[in-house]
Amino acid sequence: MRAAPIAALVLTAATPAAAQTYPAQTFDADVRIQQLESQAAAARQRDVALSNELMALEARRQAEGSIATLQAQRESPGYRAPVDYDALARAPVARGGYTSIPDDRLAASNARVRAAAENRR
Repeated sequence: MRAAPIAALVLTAATPAAAQTYPAQTFDADVRIQQLESQAAAARQRDVALSNELMALEARRQAEGSIATLQAQRESPGYRAPVDYDALARAPVARGGYTSIPDDRLAASNARVRAAAENRR
């Protein structure tokens, strides 16, 4: 006999807790929070995608610049045309207008330079 009232008491105590509904305001707030979180995640994904695209464009620009540099180096000759020294030797020399140093002053200057070179410390 005792078991029936205890079982009835347990069933009546559990029924209101099981029958409680989730308040509509709390549900709406949770939905709004989830929407905001998903919007923030989408914004982060867009930011990462734009950063990746920017880095790819920068890498492409650097590669194209390097290719252009290599092509310019390939197209320009890396050597100079040989100089015709015989033609330079046969070229007329313009006379006059040059400074001349008398031989004795030139010899004295040369002697001073040699003396200074010998007196190295």
